[in-house]
Amino acid sequence: MIQSEINRCVENCNHHVLFRGFIPSRLLFVGDSDSDSPPQPRLVSRGEVMASLNWASSSATSAGDVLRYAALSYCWGPPADAQRQCKTERQSLAAHSTNGVNAPSMSAVVRDAVVVVRQLGLRYLWVDCLCIVQDDERDWRDEAALMGLVYSNAFVTIVSLASDTCLKGFLAPWAAMSQIWRTVRVPVENSTLTEGSEGDICFQYSYEFLRDWERSAWSKRGWTFQETKLSTRLVYFGPSRIHFCCDSWLYTSGRSTRGTFERSIIDLAVDKETADPASELLNFWRWALVPQYSTKRFTVARDKLPAIGGIAKLVGDITGFGYAAGLWTPHLHVDLAWHSPPQPVHLSLESLIQSLRPSDEDFIAPSWSWARFPTTECAWFWIGNLAGKNVVAEVKGLRAEVDLIETVSSNPYGQIRGGVVRMEARTLDILQGESCSQRPYSAVGQNLFFADWDVEGGGEEEGKCADNDVELALIGSYTATFERAQETEERRYYGLMIYSAGSPGRYFRVGIFDVPEESEYGVEFKSAEWREIELL
Repeated sequence: MIQSEINRCVENCNHHVLFRGFIPSRLLFVGDSDSDSPPQPRLVSRGEVMASLNWASSSATSAGDVLRYAALSYCWGPPADAQRQCKTERQSLAAHSTNGVNAPSMSAVVRDAVVVVRQLGLRYLWVDCLCIVQDDERDWRDEAALMGLVYSNAFVTIVSLASDTCLKGFLAPWAAMSQIWRTVRVPVENSTLTEGSEGDICFQYSYEFLRDWERSAWSKRGWTFQETKLSTRLVYFGPSRIHFCCDSWLYTSGRSTRGTFERSIIDLAVDKETADPASELLNFWRWALVPQYSTKRFTVARDKLPAIGGIAKLVGDITGFGYAAGLWTPHLHVDLAWHSPPQPVHLSLESLIQSLRPSDEDFIAPSWSWARFPTTECAWFWIGNLAGKNVVAEVKGLRAEVDLIETVSSNPYGQIRGGVVRMEARTLDILQGESCSQRPYSAVGQNLFFADWDVEGGGEEEGKCADNDVELALIGSYTATFERAQETEERRYYGLMIYSAGSPGRYFRVGIFDVPEESEYGVEFKSAEWREIELL
């Protein structure tokens, strides 16, 4: 059934891919499914694959139209399990390319993927543990930069929802509860269906896919987020069912109905009916992608920026905007104003500042980037859709620079060593004992301060920003609309709460603020002196 869904998609859909014709640097050759004795899987290079293709094929416009490969998306699992997984390393690269990879030495999830690839009639599989040299930092960074292309150009992506570790396969029999139902009770009174009666009418519907998705470890991992967002076709192997998904429909095996899941960011980017693709993509980035992605988990925290690098490159290539640690440089006055709930590990301002001075090995992102927090939702919802609210930058010379970790391509979407935002801004001291809010919603005439540390649990007076070393840097203004008895508009200033990094003019970002233009703060900002500021 899944094969027929794939064929139906190929025949009827016209899904877009990134850079059509791309072939990964390495693939695992698994042989043909119709062979009585398929060969031992062997690692092959892009050059070998290209040499094996029919160069005279008249029906293909690129190598990608001839080569069909599958990609595997799965969880490595805890470090102990990941350590046991068969991997390509510098010492084993030649053997994996010459002698192949013994099936018994493969992790269970990779063995199952090989079986599926052969059954689908494909000859090649891309899987990170074997196609990236795991102990070669240079190779890892270069291949990580191509991850978006790998999954976008895959003929199909195989997703293991049923396993939470590489040592567990996904082709085990379905769970006994293969028929899963959710019940919705609707209260009725004097219903025409049951005249004169009162009670509940129960509607039941199947939701195997959502159950398999939401309960999987895979859906909570950082790397898998980009893999599914950029893939064209996905086959999910869940504990209850097998599911097929593309941009056009979602199908669960054994079910007669199909529905849609979500639209691909690639199709959104190239949609000719979109009036302003750049604005659409930026809104999608701020309101959909980052809030979802920022909650994902990583075994290696430094992977947070590289693991969304493929999506970021797509947005950057479509819009032409510069990129710096998760922010878009032409819109820094907006992107700097992200909001995150207080971090439970940062019970005080002191502990927050300490976390912003990491060692080189522990560096994830600068204080001004949403990526610096491990698994907490970050978004720009506190002032709504800024693009439609007459936003004005209230800073001069605003610019961002990041210190890239060198790769062949100097990939700006990968890991970084550091970063700084420079600007000329007007600043004020925050008033001693100013109240901080935990909820990012403003009201007419209200001063709002959203701290990145837990002002209610860190020993300070409840709800107070007690440290008078916190300053305010104005970065923008906008028009807020409030709907009460009648619609009210108010011009407001917003900006960053900053704290000295220990040297003149250098600061950490420790929160955001939002105040009325006509408030005490707003009036003082109008006459405040301009200062050179560096955010680390």
